[in-house]
Formats: sequence, C-alpha cells, structure tokens
Amino acid sequence: MDNHEKQTVEKIYVRDLVLWTENPRDPISSRSKNETVIRHALVDAGKKWEIKKLAKKMGARYDFSELPTVVYKNGAPIVYDGNRRVILAMLKLGLYPEFCDLKFKMPDCPEVLPCCVALGSRLVRFWLHCHILWICQDMNPLKCSLCSTMPSWEFYVALLSAQSWARYY
Repeated sequence: MDNHEKQTVEKIYVRDLVLWTENPRDPISSRSKNETVIRHALVDAGKKWEIKKLAKKMGARYDFSELPTVVYKNGAPIVYDGNRRVILAMLKLGLYPEFCDLKFKMPDCPEVLPCCVALGSRLVRFWLHCHILWICQDMNPLKCSLCSTMPSWEFYVALLSAQSWARYY
C-alpha cells in the first residue's frame, strides 16, 4: 500500500466536520448543509437514522469505540462513516441552536474528536462498499448483487484492516 492509500488518526474540531449528504443510508441533495442533514436525521421518516436510540445506547458519554471516518475533499473534512455519532456531538455542543429543544439526553463529548482519516481513493471506494453492504444487511459480498463489482478477496483484506468493522472478527 503506497503513501496515498493509508489511514491516519487525526483530531478534528467537531465544528469543522462536514456531514456526508450522499450517505447510502439515506441520501439527500449533495448541496445540503449540515443543518439540513441533521434535520433530515431527526425527522427520520424512514427509520434509518435512529439518532435518539443511538444517544440512549451511548449513555452519558460519547462512545469512542468506533472513530468517524473522514476524507478531505476540497480542504473540508467529510464524514463518510459516523454521521450519526458526529450529529450527536454537534447537537450536544450546541453548534446548531435551532435543534436545542430536543427531548432526549445526549452523551457528553469533547469539542475535538479523533477521526480516522482516509488518504486514498481505494479506501474511499472501500467505505462506499461498506455502506452498500450495510444497506444490504448482508456481510457476504458474494450474495450481494450491489457489491458484485468488488472482488471478494479485496473486500476481505480491506474488511480485516478497517477499524469500524473490527468488531466482527
């Protein structure tokens, strides 16, 4: 793996993170701002986000067991994996006062989060495939027609090295 295909852990201010609008969980317009993504996630008409449920699961403190995965695009840190966790952090820190009247407890979190920063296009493609697999609810790429473009050996090598999926092994 060359220098352009590595991951690093970087501390990033929550206020600087940009939520991924094209998240396969529930894509919206690519021109949407964080406020729109948050509003969409809180309304959650399709029951795909479950922000309140995640907050309850985390408890009193932000759960660092899975780091948000970030890719810098045009200088902005885009959250490709971990939008729900980052939304909870943004809400708890009061970055979007229009959502301050929520009726559920959010975990305490710092202003700076450690993030897994992907530094190459291959890793970005891998995360996109992981999102597609999440939608399919199927961890076997050989059975998933949406994932048939990725060779199974490449998937498993990437899967074993990815911090967010480490809990499966």
